Amino acid sequence: MILSALVFFSIVTITAPIIGKYIGWIFFEDPQNNLITNSPKGVIKQQTWKKYFTSLMIFNLICIVCTFLIIFFQKYLPTGESLTKELDFAASLNAAVSFSTSTFWQSHNPENQLTVLSQIFALTMQNFLSGATNIAVFIAFVRGIINNANPYIGNFYNDFVRILCFLLLPAAFIISLFLIAGGVPHDFTGNIDYINLEGKKEQMFIGPAAGQIAIKNIAANGGSIFSAGAAHPFEAPSRLVIILNLFLTVITPISLIFTYGFAVKATNFSWSLYWIVVLVIGFSLHVLSLGENDYGIPLILADRIVEDNFNYTGKELIYDKFPSLMWVLSITMSSNGTTNACLENYSPLSTIVLFSNLVMSKFIMEGVGSGFFAMLAYLIVSVFLRGLITGNNSNFFGKKITINEINYVIIVFLIMPVGVLLFTGITFALPATKELITYQGSQAVTDIAYNFVSSFTNNGSNFTGLNTANNYFNYMTALAMFIGRYPIIYYSLAISGSFASKRKIANDNENQNQSSLELSFFLLITVLIVGAIMFMPLMILGPILEFINM
Repeated sequence: MILSALVFFSIVTITAPIIGKYIGWIFFEDPQNNLITNSPKGVIKQQTWKKYFTSLMIFNLICIVCTFLIIFFQKYLPTGESLTKELDFAASLNAAVSFSTSTFWQSHNPENQLTVLSQIFALTMQNFLSGATNIAVFIAFVRGIINNANPYIGNFYNDFVRILCFLLLPAAFIISLFLIAGGVPHDFTGNIDYINLEGKKEQMFIGPAAGQIAIKNIAANGGSIFSAGAAHPFEAPSRLVIILNLFLTVITPISLIFTYGFAVKATNFSWSLYWIVVLVIGFSLHVLSLGENDYGIPLILADRIVEDNFNYTGKELIYDKFPSLMWVLSITMSSNGTTNACLENYSPLSTIVLFSNLVMSKFIMEGVGSGFFAMLAYLIVSVFLRGLITGNNSNFFGKKITINEINYVIIVFLIMPVGVLLFTGITFALPATKELITYQGSQAVTDIAYNFVSSFTNNGSNFTGLNTANNYFNYMTALAMFIGRYPIIYYSLAISGSFASKRKIANDNENQNQSSLELSFFLLITVLIVGAIMFMPLMILGPILEFINM
């Protein structure tokens, strides 16, 4: 597994800077930091951060409404005759919010409860639209840092179109061809009848899988047209396809680290931050391997334990150890919540790793763009605390950090943990929710807390020990997904606007030190401390207590 990990990260190390520089070239090549456009000057107006957010919200609310209407009335639309079970109002609203917020939480069965038309125009299309929104916010955030007393951070619609035309659409098209060549289906058949090995007649869904898989992994969104997700044979027809999808899941979020360095002319800092991320991933992979080998639940065959003592329970055997563990690690560190195994069957030690990474996903990779501007929020606090400790001015790449930025960052930090604790407490307090919980004790705490953390971080993965296909969880998780996305975008753009209006500090010697490995380690320590303060009580009551009681 060590050799596989080294080869995998070697490929990522080579390709991520190239892709990151390409994204930077699209938006930041102009030395005056104007929008790159072939339109006549003045046609496309730049926007302040408030107008940028207003445009974003209008567009996203339209997406939510249209997605809801497509799903709720899909029975009356083309291909609706193949629908075997309809989604009610709560489930349709949950799916619409989930797809539009880049979460792709699926409490429904997509094979039976979504038509081919819904798979294309609700699931696959929103992978493009929500992914482009994420990157647009990242670009706007970076513009605020590099602007010099210029309150305009771009134009949302211009950024959005450029991301679609120059990145997501061509990349998804090319990768779809590779996936089709690798055995992944892409057609509009829908449900077909077949005879299984027992001679019984059953139905199997075949749909536009290759296109959806390509964009969901590029944009680190998740979701699947199959209820089994990445464990379905159509999504994993060969190990080559599995490794390709794993690579796609991590490459774009990591590439944006180098895009940031290219934009602010601090490539050394990008490399330092990248190696810190690799260090965290490597350590997590090692502990996860220990959890599944030494502290796992070994598979019993013919009254004897298999030789390698690996916990194969709940895992798809087509995956080797490295892609199996690295996949579940990647989807908890990013916002691609498409699992390839049953998370409920992972050992308590592994659950600690997965839960911790989900909490820290905003720092490590998270969503394409949306994760990195959250990482920059952590970085602002790191620079501020570092300045207090060393006695130097707290300057963030040439911009002085003031109380306004710190207040915005604190709000960004508090939205997710306060929401998770509040929603988890409400769920435990309601007597009716006890019937929805499969397990009791520490496992119940883990199940409920993980699912709400997944919703607030717009991840979409879930523990199956909880019945979420009901009105209560459909409404609660929809609200969590909405709160976990748009208020954070609002305050992140507010930080960008605050920085954009400031004049850069001339001859800022302290700015040169922000390319150092020291600051990256300080950032890691800040994330660990903040994460421990926010979620240690839940961790103790959940996976840690379960690990102690093994």
